[in-house]
Amino acid sequence: GYNGSNFNEFAELRTLPSDGILTNYWNVHNESVIRANNFLQNVEKLRPTLSKDDQAKLALMEGQARFIRALHYFYLENFFGETTIQTEADRSKRGVPLWEGQIATSISDAARPRATVGQVWD
Repeated sequence: GYNGSNFNEFAELRTLPSDGILTNYWNVHNESVIRANNFLQNVEKLRPTLSKDDQAKLALMEGQARFIRALHYFYLENFFGETTIQTEADRSKRGVPLWEGQIATSISDAARPRATVGQVWD
């Protein structure tokens, strides 16, 4: 049976990048950020074609997409970032890559540098 060794590795900070649970955690949250960004990129294209009522609904959905993106960045930052912000100096530590309004169209586009913790939270 399962003995919980993967979770022990997490608790002791001994996980490897090849760990399936770790990879899945990154993929799930990163995919949610990408989907929110895809939606947000298309909002401005849709807005002129909608009635006032539909524009109000779209504004609500835009806010929800921004919240979902922020929530998943929160999870990614807390799990993969260097540290949480406890002092002003912590704002310059390494966070996670930010993907605002940019959709990768090739493998080379997918490589993004890590933002600072302050940039992620701002």
